[in-house]
Amino acid sequence: MLDTLRRNLIDKPRLIIIGLGSAGRKYAESAIKLGWEIYAVDPKFPEVFSSNLKGVTIENKIEDLPGIDFDGAVISNYARDRISVFLEIKERLKKFCIFEKPLSDSIVPIFELEKLVHKSNLNLLSHHRWSILGLSQEIQLISRRADLGEMVSFELSAGNCDLAAGGLHWIGFSLSLYEAQYGSIPKEVVVSGNIQAKKSNPRSKELNYLSGRLSFCLDTFDCEFNFHEASHIAPNMNVIFQKGAVKWDFTGEYNVSSIDTNLDSLKPYQYKVAKNIENGELKCVKYDPFEKIMLAGMGLDADGSVTIEEGILASKILLAGMVSCEKKSQNVSLKDLKNISKPLLLKSWNFT
Repeated sequence: MLDTLRRNLIDKPRLIIIGLGSAGRKYAESAIKLGWEIYAVDPKFPEVFSSNLKGVTIENKIEDLPGIDFDGAVISNYARDRISVFLEIKERLKKFCIFEKPLSDSIVPIFELEKLVHKSNLNLLSHHRWSILGLSQEIQLISRRADLGEMVSFELSAGNCDLAAGGLHWIGFSLSLYEAQYGSIPKEVVVSGNIQAKKSNPRSKELNYLSGRLSFCLDTFDCEFNFHEASHIAPNMNVIFQKGAVKWDFTGEYNVSSIDTNLDSLKPYQYKVAKNIENGELKCVKYDPFEKIMLAGMGLDADGSVTIEEGILASKILLAGMVSCEKKSQNVSLKDLKNISKPLLLKSWNFT
C-alpha cells in the first residue's frame, strides 16, 4: 500500500527537519527512501552527520538555510524548544508540521500551541508511534474476537527507558485505545505521579531522564505506567477487560487470556482464573511509523495521521504528573492545570 502512496507523489516534496537526534535521523532516512528533497538543522553538525544522510543539506542554524519554503517540517529538537521553533518557521511551511513528543517540557507553551491549532491551515501532527501504526484498533479486534467485554485498565511496566521519551508513545496509545472503544476522551482527566528526574539522559547530560510511576483515569478506564530505574527490561503491556486480558511485549508477541464464563452468570465480587486462549504476533509492529506519518502529512495516508490534539493531551498528562510530584503526589486535574501557581506554570522540567 505504501508503494502506491509513494507513486502518488508526482512532485518531490521538500522537507525540513529540525534536530538530527535518533528520531530526526530516522525521519531523514525514511524521507530519503521516499525520494524527498531534505534540509536539516542541527547545532551539532557535522558531528551528527552519517553516511545514511547523504544527499541531505544540513546547516547549523535556521538562519543558514536558503530562503525557500517547505512542504513540511519535522520538529525533533529538545522539547523545551519545539513550539518556539514552530512559531519561527510556520510561515515557510505549505502543508504540514510533525512534532516529536513531548511537545514541550513546560506548561505555558502547550497552552500557546493549543490556541494556534484551530487558526492554522497546516496539517499539524504528533508522533505517537503506536497510534500511527494502529495498535489500538488491532487490540480491539483481538478483544472482540475473544469476547473479553469492555476495557477496565491499561498497565505498562518497564525498566529505566524514560517516561518522557518512550513513555509518551504509550500515553498516546492509551488515549487512542480509549477513543477506539468510546469515541472521545472525557473532559475530566485526573493525573497523579511519583516521578524521579535525574540528569542521566543518554541523549544529553543536561537533560533529565524520568522514571517512576504515572497514573491517570479516563472516566472509569485506569491507566498506569511504571518505569523502574533499577531494571533494564523492555516495556510489557497489559490491557485488562471484564473477562480477560491481552498482554504483549516490545517484540509484538501477544497472548490472550479469558475466563470461560458468561458475565451475566457471575456474582458481584466473584472472580475466576483466566486461561490462555490465543497467542500470536501483532501485525502493526512491522510498519515504519516515520514514513506513514510523513505521507499522512502530505494527505496520502489517513491511517498514519495522529492529530496534534492527541499530542497536546499526552504532553499535558505528563506535565500534570510532574506537577503532582511537586504537590507530594496529590491528584491534578487537567481542567485545573491553568490555575496552578505561576512558578509551576513557567517551570521547565528539562526533559528530552
